[in-house]
Amino acid sequence: MSTGKTLQTQIHVGPVEGRESTSLFTPPGILIESRKYPTVIASVLASSSPSEHLSLFDHPECWGGLDKHTILSMRRHLYQLEVPLNARRMEPCETVKKIQEIALSVSPVAVQIKSNGLPPSNLVTKPGQLPSGAEVSVDSLELVSDPQISKVAEAITQKDIPAAEGVWQLLEYEYSLDQAARLMAVGLLGRIKNRRIITTRGAYKAAIDAFINRTLVELAEKPVINGRTVFSSDVFDDKFTILLRPGEPAVDYFRMDMKPSSTTQGYSLERDNGGASDAKSSLYADHARYSAYRHLLTNQLKAHITIFHSSTTPRNSILGPWIAREGVKKALSLEPSRVALGQTDSELLKGVLSPSPKVWESSLPLSIFDDAIETVPIVA
Repeated sequence: MSTGKTLQTQIHVGPVEGRESTSLFTPPGILIESRKYPTVIASVLASSSPSEHLSLFDHPECWGGLDKHTILSMRRHLYQLEVPLNARRMEPCETVKKIQEIALSVSPVAVQIKSNGLPPSNLVTKPGQLPSGAEVSVDSLELVSDPQISKVAEAITQKDIPAAEGVWQLLEYEYSLDQAARLMAVGLLGRIKNRRIITTRGAYKAAIDAFINRTLVELAEKPVINGRTVFSSDVFDDKFTILLRPGEPAVDYFRMDMKPSSTTQGYSLERDNGGASDAKSSLYADHARYSAYRHLLTNQLKAHITIFHSSTTPRNSILGPWIAREGVKKALSLEPSRVALGQTDSELLKGVLSPSPKVWESSLPLSIFDDAIETVPIVA
């Protein structure tokens, strides 16, 4: 794609008479949500203020160390500039093309819209996704600055290759999972004749599955760790305890949401094709697994990983599965909390896992812990 001059292309998606013209700035950010298929709503996420930190607003990979208030404040300022699209036919063509150019940009893009005006800034929750600002129905959208399109990403998206291979190549070039999912959602990955626009949530699932499947191939001949170790961290008071033990690569995820009046639990198991207990556990487990498998790939080792995620702060659910991905990533970047020296799983986790191992296992219809004694310390 040529990006040699400022774009002044007008996209008309409805009547514009009597509407306000407003300038906004996108990090870039795109959100695709389903309506009645094949119709989807594509939202350009954009702020009315050209903040110097705008590129961070839709770049969760770089949020480590930020407090929750800062993250929610950033998201609150991202209006959802909504346009309808035909996902199957990828129409209107001009609208799709401009949204794809925004998705490919590696720096903020200035846009101008015609609408009824911007509503008050508030935070709109998105089930299973990050929250965003208020929704704005857009009649026309104009790109008034030139998207800075990455040559590497553009080259990968022009290849007639399976979407899974495109995702892997992007991640190899250190694009984030969020960037890869964005490009998949807007129909820029996959065999060219088969490309479609898909929901952002579906794109994350497909990108994570592609990464894990390729990682399993890459690890096929790598050594298995020869001991057990525990990592732990917390993100906004959500606690993550991670147990690594010898075995073929598999990641089991257990969650416990503790409220003053009730406690709910769930799980998602890869071992023995155990499946998931509920939709939330399945979704959070996908994002947790991404960080877990990235750790195995980085260290070129095989292990069976068990993730325990406990939350006493219901409002953290507003951050969706990102908190699981970040919590596992953070834990595995720290020094181990414990290394096995002749202990069972339960003994190793005692005093680290909260609540206690007995509480975790008592209310689940399956055995969590392997309490055979491990006598060989970990070497990884």
